[in-house]
Amino acid sequence: MFNFVEIRYIIIIGESMKEEEAVVLDKKNNNHNRKKLLIALLVSVSIFLVIGILSILFTPKLTLNGDNYIKLKLNTPYVEKGVVVTMNGKNISINGNVDITKPGKYDIEYSVKEGFITKTVKRTVEVIDDVFPTIELIGTKKATVCPDYEYKEEGYKATDNYDGDITDSVVVLERDNLITYTVKDSSNNETIVSREIIKRDDEKPTITLVGPSTKYVLLNSNYTDQGVLAEDNCDKDISKKVVLSGSVDTSKKGTYKLVYEAKDSSGNSSKIERKVVVYDKASSI
Repeated sequence: MFNFVEIRYIIIIGESMKEEEAVVLDKKNNNHNRKKLLIALLVSVSIFLVIGILSILFTPKLTLNGDNYIKLKLNTPYVEKGVVVTMNGKNISINGNVDITKPGKYDIEYSVKEGFITKTVKRTVEVIDDVFPTIELIGTKKATVCPDYEYKEEGYKATDNYDGDITDSVVVLERDNLITYTVKDSSNNETIVSREIIKRDDEKPTITLVGPSTKYVLLNSNYTDQGVLAEDNCDKDISKKVVLSGSVDTSKKGTYKLVYEAKDSSGNSSKIERKVVVYDKASSI
């Protein structure tokens, strides 16, 4: 007969054997699941490889004729060069257009579809405005003004081939007797012109006789000179600065010459003459 200890040992051994059998069974199940997962993974990879190879073999190919980036001057006709299609591509579509009258970047997209596969390439056309605006100065590029005067702007006009009248965009800067006029169009083409300011007075005063250029005076009478009027472009009225040379002796018959000289502050001078004829009653004039 078995005693209690022996019976308990047999039970423990039996349970241990069941646990070992369960572990072995779990290992077998895990190995089986791993094999199934590996097979599924291999099948998926194979499918993707097959799809990739078929895509490479049957996908149409597009090659641009000409450059993929083209610069085109404003208002220059755009000539479409198209694409070259290989590998089963037949149905080509072109999307996009180029506005040659407006600067900017335009994308032309070329696509071809074969079955469920579509191939696309793109060309960019940039329309550029490289024409510089013009600035027309009213007056001369070398303006002469009086030494103590400030130059009075005579005006200017700026035009652009694309933007039209851009006179309001002109920036005027005066420095060291030089005026610069700067303008930019919408494409950042910049034009600069200048006007030189020369502060100098080269103009002579003008003298006008008051009264006749030849005056007849009776012998032994009184002679009063009527004088002159003198004006200058810078100094204005300088009549009081006129210097008179010569004199008239009414006690002696003869012809006398009076010389009037006007000189401005810049040293420019002008002269004018008057003849005074002294005669008696018996003489013929």
